[in-house]
Parts: sequence; C-alpha cells; structure tokens
Amino acid sequence: MACFFCLICNAEAASPSTTSYLCIGEQATGFGMNAKSHSWTTQKFRPRKYVIRAPIKGPNAPGGANTAVMAVYEFGRVDAADFTALCDKDFNEKGFLFCQGLGEDFNFNRQTQRFVHWFPYGYIEPAGFSFWGKEGEATPFIEIGTCSAT
Repeated sequence: MACFFCLICNAEAASPSTTSYLCIGEQATGFGMNAKSHSWTTQKFRPRKYVIRAPIKGPNAPGGANTAVMAVYEFGRVDAADFTALCDKDFNEKGFLFCQGLGEDFNFNRQTQRFVHWFPYGYIEPAGFSFWGKEGEATPFIEIGTCSAT
C-alpha cells in the first residue's frame, strides 16, 4: 500500500504543470520587401497576444489527432484556433520553456515572465523557393513581451 502511494506521488510530481499563460507582445520589429525599390527595409510589426496552454488532443485537435500527442504545451495566437509552435518538454530547472513550430520559435522564462518569439525566414531563401511564397511574402521578425499565469 505504501509503495502504491509513493508511485502515485511520483507520477504527479513528474507530470507537467497545467498552468496556462497569457502573453502580450510589447515590441516587434523585422524586415519587409519594399515593392517599389525591390529592396529589404526595416519594418515595425504589430505586437500580438498569445497563449501557452496544454495541447488540445484527440480527434478534434488542430492539425489532426496526432499533431500534439507528444507536446507538453502549445503556443499560439489568442485569436487563432490552432497553435503556432509545440513545446515538447516542460519547463527546465531554470524556468525556460522552448517551443518550435513550422518556421517560428518561441522561448519563455517563467521566472522573468518574459518571452521572445521569432520567424527567421523570407530573406535568405533562393529565388523560386516556393514554401514561403514569392520573395517578400514571408518577412523575418522578432517580438518580445511578457506572460502571466491565467
């Protein structure tokens, strides 16, 4: 009986937190294509609101039933139904959470309550690379902000 109780306690201690976070972008900047000069220039991007939450699992999960099976958390825009990035490991001992998506990355530290979110693609791809569209359609950016537990 005592061993059974210990196994339950250990399983609970090892499970990820069910806390979710609301993240508010404070500043965002990047680069965009100037259509007239056909050159890249710095651009100011509109910061957005995001959520970090336990992933939606099952047959109705965004992206399909198995998309978020291995994720501990998912990260996405508040106004979007699906996620931007998956976090496959829980917070580490220093409070960092690392999430990766299709081209977008998101890192958060729950001790500082700060995040950085970035998309590095659009500038370096060769002509004719169609995954992100024509040159200038994908714009590299970086965004910083803070998150609070909900």
